Amino acid sequence: WASILDCYNFKPVYTVVLIIQLSCLTAVHWAVYNGGAYFLVVCLSFMCDGSMTSMIPVVTNQVFGVTRGSTVYGYMFSTFGVASMLGTLFVKNARRRSGSMECFSSARASPLALLSSPTATDSKRSPTPSSPPRLA
Repeated sequence: WASILDCYNFKPVYTVVLIIQLSCLTAVHWAVYNGGAYFLVVCLSFMCDGSMTSMIPVVTNQVFGVTRGSTVYGYMFSTFGVASMLGTLFVKNARRRSGSMECFSSARASPLALLSSPTATDSKRSPTPSSPPRLA
């Protein structure tokens, strides 16, 4: 997914990933009753997580520049551990209060909100891929 960013802007690529993720979050309710479908939904969901993670360095360097972008990426990458711990507590409390279905509904709301929000990375980019780096 990150290599697709060489040819296309961030927003269309990220939109495709979010649509796939939203489809997975919707399909998981029915996929739990079919082993093959559940396997496919889980694999696609992990692919979306990995693709979003692989696009972060490209976008941070584009928005903040190479020097500052690597620092920003470091902070963003280290927040995944914190988000995992806090997310576990959030889901545990949300399931206790409202049940599993409402947790999935709130999980679907996040990609929908991201799809509708404007991004700072809508700058025009060249449609041709950049040249490969030179090896010394």
